[in-house]
Amino acid sequence: MVSLLVEVFIAALITDLATGLGAFPFFFVKEIPKAYNGFAWGLASGLMIAASIIDLVIPGLNHAGYQSLAVGGGIGIMFFLGGQSLVGRLDLSFEDVHDADSMTRIVMILGVMTIHSFPEGFAIGLAFISGIEGLGLILALVIAIHNIPEGLAISIPLKAEGVSTWHCVGYAILSSVPQPIAAVAMVLLTDLLQQYLGIGFGFAAGAMLTLVGLEMIPDGLEYGQRTSLSIGIAAGAVLMYLINVWIQFPGL
Repeated sequence: MVSLLVEVFIAALITDLATGLGAFPFFFVKEIPKAYNGFAWGLASGLMIAASIIDLVIPGLNHAGYQSLAVGGGIGIMFFLGGQSLVGRLDLSFEDVHDADSMTRIVMILGVMTIHSFPEGFAIGLAFISGIEGLGLILALVIAIHNIPEGLAISIPLKAEGVSTWHCVGYAILSSVPQPIAAVAMVLLTDLLQQYLGIGFGFAAGAMLTLVGLEMIPDGLEYGQRTSLSIGIAAGAVLMYLINVWIQFPGL
């Protein structure tokens, strides 16, 4: 049990730290071209969509059937929407940011990213206790990759307001701190959750797909271009499928 907890914590911690990589381009450039922004968000969205279907929905159906999966999906959607509603209550301050509108925008972006990190952490923990070989590592890899453009999304408005790049790295990592916490909590509750595994798969899939539909794709359109976003989504979905084929993931 201890070794599993350590493995899960390290995997989720890596996904957390990966978010900070999103700020690294600003060590070399002052702003990111919109075409690259759109592709980055699209790639992350495609990876998450494919991972939700292949690595969560399909195993959930095999383990427990559509009813448990649907219940879990509904709970996941409500969890995400409830988290969003709390964002407006956050009281944060940032260096050199004095404009009220800019502050509100930054708080919304950072708050939403932090809230949605919980279901991603739950998904990692759930994958490790599912008993499906390779699922934990592949979901951790996917979430780590998708965290990089999230870190970029957090850094863009911060940099626009004069926040230092290293502080952007720190804020980005901070937004994903819930991932290792939630992942470890999921493992600690293994005995309780095993009987609700189908609901758990649905919960993770529902929250992740809601995140993609309500946050990632709209942000990709706002920060990038529609064409590059679409190409990124397609590339991400195909890449996720090929990864699952390569590791011979059950169900494919």
